[in-house]
Formats: sequence, structure tokens, C-alpha cells
Amino acid sequence: MSPTTIAHGGTDPSVDGSLLAYHIAGKPGVLIVDGHPGRVDGTHPAVGGNRIAVLSGDVIKVRQTAGAPFALSFPAPGADALAVSAEWVAWRAHAADGDTIYAVPLAGGAPKRVAQSRELGRPSLAGHRVAYHVTGRTSSRIVVADLATGRKTTLRRERRALLINPSLHDGELAYVRSYYKRQELRIGPRRKRSVHRDHKLWSMVPTGRRDAGHDPGKQHHKHGWPKTLWARPRAGVSSTLWTTALGEGHAYVTVLRQVAGEPLAVKILRVAA
Repeated sequence: MSPTTIAHGGTDPSVDGSLLAYHIAGKPGVLIVDGHPGRVDGTHPAVGGNRIAVLSGDVIKVRQTAGAPFALSFPAPGADALAVSAEWVAWRAHAADGDTIYAVPLAGGAPKRVAQSRELGRPSLAGHRVAYHVTGRTSSRIVVADLATGRKTTLRRERRALLINPSLHDGELAYVRSYYKRQELRIGPRRKRSVHRDHKLWSMVPTGRRDAGHDPGKQHHKHGWPKTLWARPRAGVSSTLWTTALGEGHAYVTVLRQVAGEPLAVKILRVAA
């Protein structure tokens, strides 16, 4: 099934039941309630557990979207990505020496440092579990940390591929897999297993453009040529699958599209899960 475009100019989707929030660079974030979009009082909005968290300067603000009144704010220098649940708020902070993911219990307490590395992905929260990606020189992995116990589990790992920006919902895990032939939005159970056992929801051409496989005006006719090669993007166009969100029956993914000589275009797609 083809994806549906939910928003132009938006990135970093976040879902909580019928609520959808997303970030717009340089502007207040958007919260869609019953199909009606409205601005929020901050950037990088995240929803979950009947809460919404936004970033206002270097301060994270959390309030309720339903249920008993609730409000909390605290400093978070360098924060650039948020996640929230009924129990916790988590964020990624960027510094010159790398990224750090922190979490704070909404019942009160000091921030916990969950992970620190040269490059960490946007966090996603489900209850007391936070998911994020870690990239290395030759491989990448998706980790889930249990904030109640401190235990960390690598759920997915792959060499020579990027596994990025996971999302959690109701025992499931969605993420982007990017390798030299394809970019894929995948989904599977929230437990340790092979990437190849997960379901591919949607895919598109890779970010890199391979060569034609032969010299201009020529084709090989020996040794099994011409071979069927994987699809490549149009010349001068580079599209990247980026941040994700996972809700009931649907997954969401940000697409970054760069056309040579034009400003970067972004949009959020919804795909049946």
C-alpha cells in the first residue's frame, strides 16, 4: 500500500493515540488533535502517555494532554530531540564531543545518563523503556534501555548498514534500515532477533547513486551481462528516510529530499503497519 503524506515541512513525528506531533525547523511545533493542527509553546514536541513535552530554549516543559492536570519543567542544555511517556521524559543532548541521552522520572528525581556516544539517535519512550540507535564505523545497532533497572539490550545489529531512529509501541519496534541497495521502513517485535526477520513496510531507492555499470554508449554482452542492477535515484536528487513514529495500525517516517540547487524539502509519511 502506498504511503500517505501527512505533513509538508515537518520532521520528527510523535504519536499518542489520536494525537500526532511534529517539529518544524525554526518554528513552534505542531500538535494535531482530531485532525486539526495547532501550534504548541515550544519546539521538538513529543507525545506519549497523555503527556506532551516541548523544548523552550534550554528548558523542557511537560504537561498533560488528558487526565489530571500536570506540569513540570527543568533545564536541558543542548537538547535537540525529546520523548515522553506517562512515567518518564527522555532527551538527546548534543555537544562538541558527541551525544548523550538523559531521562528523568516525572514523579521527581535527578536526571539519569542513559547513553553516551559519538552519535546517538532520537530517543523513543514506551513506559519505562527508551530506544535509540548507535552508529559505529562498520555497523549500527538499536538499543532498548530499561530505565527502571538500568539494563540495556541490543535488539538489532547489522554490519555495513544503518539501523536508525527506532520507535516503540505496544511491544513492537519500527526503524529505518539503509544500505547500498535500498532504504526500508521495517517493523518487528520488541525483542532481540535478526533484521531480516522483520517486516518491510515500505522502501525507496538508496541515498547514494551507483554508476551505470558500463561505459557511456556501451553494454557488456559477455559473462552474463547485462545484469539487472538495483534501482538508483535520479541524477541530482537525494532522498533520505529519517525519523520514525509508531502508533496503532500505522507507522510514520520523515523523508528528506535534496534536489541540486534547491532548498531541502521535508515531509512526513504515514504507512499502514
